[in-house]
Amino acid sequence: MNDELDRLLARDLLDVPDDFERTVMARIHELPDPVARVPARQSPKATHWLAGLALAGGAAVGLLQLLGFVFGIWMATSAN
Repeated sequence: MNDELDRLLARDLLDVPDDFERTVMARIHELPDPVARVPARQSPKATHWLAGLALAGGAAVGLLQLLGFVFGIWMATSAN
């Protein structure tokens, strides 16, 4: 199998005609506008605000988990 793979890798993969670029460029009717394809970026202020909101939400959920754990420990140790 390695001999066949080496033979395939040794040869040229693609023979491109000399006039390939001219032919392709002749068939392109309109070049894309690079400015129109760039997505609008959020302002850094909004990004920081959303990151802070996500952090506060995660902290609130973590605090609720911690309180539930402490309540479970309290219930287990105080049961007589």
